[in-house]
Amino acid sequence: AFASRGYDVLAIDVAPGMIEKATCQTIPDDLRVEFRVLDVTDLDDGVGEFDYVFFSEGVYSLIPTRRMRIETLSRAAALLAPGGSIFLSALLRRPTYASRIALQGAIFRISKKLLGRPRHFEPGDRMSRYVSPVGDPSKLCYIHLFKSPAEVKEEIGVAGLDGFLDQVSGYWVLASPAGGRLPGIPPSRSERNGPDMRRQAVPDSPDHTPAS
Repeated sequence: AFASRGYDVLAIDVAPGMIEKATCQTIPDDLRVEFRVLDVTDLDDGVGEFDYVFFSEGVYSLIPTRRMRIETLSRAAALLAPGGSIFLSALLRRPTYASRIALQGAIFRISKKLLGRPRHFEPGDRMSRYVSPVGDPSKLCYIHLFKSPAEVKEEIGVAGLDGFLDQVSGYWVLASPAGGRLPGIPPSRSERNGPDMRRQAVPDSPDHTPAS
């Protein structure tokens, strides 16, 4: 959608299989799209060069720990050019779905404890077979289900962003009030090694498997 509107697009995914599948698609010669294997939590180049950062549906909920989600939002904000926006969706708890994956999560936590490798779980964290077309359905993966939109908004605010929930699309539309680098974000690779090529849009669709 972005490329068809004339934007240069960088599309990333943590799973090589998803990138391979995307590159096999026929893309018109007049569209400028670059595909790259990259974890969403490692976004740190092209500071100030993107008009939009787009998190595909549910991706934000697949980032483990509240701290890492907030850091990822902060890094994404640093990529924005003045006036740029972030589009974000997050998964909310539903009674039937939440109870099923809560049971899976409890089994996982007990197994970890019995094996002597306890893991810290935050409220809303689950383990589920929520996978992409190239994922392994036999393996459990991390997912965070937000209790309410207020919980999502709280993380957005801690990341230093303003935003609103579009009721039609279900996406949050976010922007940095300062329009520049947010405090406390480590220098990016592009700042350390020089500017990267100009890009204007970042559709982000990592695999539905745990981030590495």
